[in-house]
Amino acid sequence: MQFDYIIIGSGSAGSTLAYRLGENKKYPILVLEYGGSDAEPLIQMPAALSYPMNMKNYDWGYSTEPEDILDGRSLACPRGKVIGGSSSMYNKLKFKRT
Repeated sequence: MQFDYIIIGSGSAGSTLAYRLGENKKYPILVLEYGGSDAEPLIQMPAALSYPMNMKNYDWGYSTEPEDILDGRSLACPRGKVIGGSSSMYNKLKFKRT
């Protein structure tokens, strides 16, 4: 198989790019995603937001470098490891406009 474009990651940016490049059906495109489906109950359930953010199956486990201003502590930096990337995990929250 040969591809004109290989897109790594099917998060918001990767999916949008693949869609736009594929609109004219001129270029063969491959989208690679390491993570699994975002159809998992813990990802689809808004009340379970904090669970996938702390699970190796759904999160890359990134953290910041230790910061002096935080007494040498690091902060967790959750990033989605599923189809749709972090958007799949965090856009389940519905904010009500007031």
